Amino acid sequence: ATVKEMVRRAMNALGGMDKLVSKGNRVIIKPNIAWNQKPAFAANTNPYVVAALVELCRDAGASVVKVMDHTCSANPKPSYENSGIATAARKADAEVVYINKSRFNDFAIPDGKVLESWSFYEEMVYANEVDVLINVPIAKQHGASRLSMGLKNVFGMVGGDRGSLHTDIHPKIADLNKFVKIDLTVLDAFRILKNHGPTGGRLDDVDNSSERARRIIVSTDPVAVDAYGATLFGI
Repeated sequence: ATVKEMVRRAMNALGGMDKLVSKGNRVIIKPNIAWNQKPAFAANTNPYVVAALVELCRDAGASVVKVMDHTCSANPKPSYENSGIATAARKADAEVVYINKSRFNDFAIPDGKVLESWSFYEEMVYANEVDVLINVPIAKQHGASRLSMGLKNVFGMVGGDRGSLHTDIHPKIADLNKFVKIDLTVLDAFRILKNHGPTGGRLDDVDNSSERARRIIVSTDPVAVDAYGATLFGI
């Protein structure tokens, strides 16, 4: 209840979900569901953040709200279920769907610095399939990118050899974000993962203190979200 109320307050401060979502819109909510971990370990987005967003989109008149992520394991089901996200999202009246591997397609990245093109998930980028794309990362430390928040969460929207993206990762994160059009970024910092990210697995690495954590950060500008999110890690 606390988390849902925080999301509602954050969205009200932004002017309300109906500023972004209109009656009949098709919405995709893209949390981090990458890892087969329980919510307490802060490796995936908090399920109540996802549920609250689904409810707000429904209240704003969305005709379809889909929740999906390109998980890090071949079988997405354990991550979807253990994260608590599938259950919470379904209860809130979302369609919880798995990525369809045949729907990745290569797209040119205009003025990409390192990547000239990459494979993106069609349903997240075709304007005739999605009206509003909401990116819902969790704030955490990451072995390759140092931090994983809004911009890095786009890795769950792409296909191809994702492992290769971890070399020279920073300009590649920027390039991917030049292409994909994200309407709203909601950073779940209710719990943050301070160490051993992105997979986590140790409760000692989770911070849920009010000094650093226990916040929901929202903006239509993903760079602003990540810049503020970095301060929670003392960066």
